[in-house]
Amino acid sequence: MPPTLFVILATPFWKLAHFLFAYNWHAATAVFCGGVFGYTCYDMTHYFLHHRTLPSYYRELKKYHLQHHFADYENGFGVTSRFWDRVFGTELAPPKAAKAA
Repeated sequence: MPPTLFVILATPFWKLAHFLFAYNWHAATAVFCGGVFGYTCYDMTHYFLHHRTLPSYYRELKKYHLQHHFADYENGFGVTSRFWDRVFGTELAPPKAAKAA
């Protein structure tokens, strides 16, 4: 994401963090920075799932993610983990095995 776009999109979250944690500037800044760090980790994982040769765990995660994109876009939102899909009941069923001819 270009820096200018980041600043434009991040400003409302900065203001929200400082509104919710108005009693402590340091806490508000820590919450904001934690959000930015979390988003950066998510975005990097999403990029690598689409563009890099991956170890086996990540290949399975990539298959899961692509199943979300192309088989069932209403479920399977976990990009970095299936954890929250299990919690919220949005986990995708394993893909059906192709029949041998």
